Amino acid sequence: MSGQASTSTDPPSATVQPGRGKVKLPDNYTGNHIESQKFMLQCLLLFAAESDRYKTDQDKISLVLSCMRYGTARAWAENFLLKSVGVDPPTDLGTWMNFLAKFKLQFRETGKTDKAQSALMAFSQGQMTVDEYSNQFILIAADANIFDKEQVPYFQYGLDLCVMDKIYDKEVQPKDTIQDWINTACEIDGRLRARTAQKAILANSTSFRNDYLNCFHTQPAIRYNSTNAPRKMNNQVVDMDIDATRKYNTESQKRKFDGKRTTSCSNCGKLGHSSANCWSARRGVQPV
Repeated sequence: MSGQASTSTDPPSATVQPGRGKVKLPDNYTGNHIESQKFMLQCLLLFAAESDRYKTDQDKISLVLSCMRYGTARAWAENFLLKSVGVDPPTDLGTWMNFLAKFKLQFRETGKTDKAQSALMAFSQGQMTVDEYSNQFILIAADANIFDKEQVPYFQYGLDLCVMDKIYDKEVQPKDTIQDWINTACEIDGRLRARTAQKAILANSTSFRNDYLNCFHTQPAIRYNSTNAPRKMNNQVVDMDIDATRKYNTESQKRKFDGKRTTSCSNCGKLGHSSANCWSARRGVQPV
C-alpha cells in the first residue's frame, strides 16, 4: 500500500477497471462518510456476483483495501495494514466480520446513526407478523450500528406483549442471540395467529349451525279464518272468524218462525212492519 505513492487527495474521474463478470468493481473510496454505505454495498454486490472469485475473507478485505487509495480512506487502510500485519507483506488480514465492523465504526455517518437509533427505539411490531417485524428491525439496527447481542433488548422491546408472554412461559428460554430470539418469536407468533384464525372459523360455523337449525324449529300454527285463508283453501272448511260471527247479518238473526224474511219499514227503519203501517211521523211531512 505504501509503495503506491500519490500526493493527490482527489480520486481520478475514472474508476477501477471492471474485472471478469458483469458487475463492475466498486468506485474508489476517499473516506467520505456519506458515501461509505454506498461503497460497501458495491463491494457486497460484487462478492455475491463473483462468489467463486471472492471466496475467502482475505479476498474480500484485499478488494476493499485496493479501492481505498485516496484521501482519508488511504490513510486508514495503511494504518490498518500496519497494525494488522506490520511491515511485512500481508499474509493474514483477519476475519471479514472484524474488518467490516472496524470500517463501519470509522466511516459511519454519525447523523444517520443517531436517527436510526431513535427509529429503533420507536419501532414496534404492531399489526405486523414477527417475520415482517424482524426483517425491518434488522435493517434499522444495521443503520444504527447495533449488531447481534446488542439487538436483543431492542427486539424484545418492540415485540407484541402476547408473544413476549408466551416466550417467558417457555421452560427453555431462547439463547442470547438475535437469530434465536427471532426464530422463537416467529414460531410462537405463527401458533397464535393460527389459533386466532381457528377460533374465527369455529365462531362462524357455530353461527351458521344455529341459523340452519332455527329454520326447523316448530313455528306457532297459523289459525286461518274466512278472511285470511289463502286462495288455495277456498274449498276447505276453516274456522269462523269471531268478528265475522258478531257482524252476522242482523236481519238473518231475526227471522220469523216461518223462515221468511222480516219486513223492514222504509220510513222509520224498524223491523216488523212496512211503511204503510208505520205509526211514526212521515219523513218530510210537517205535523198538523
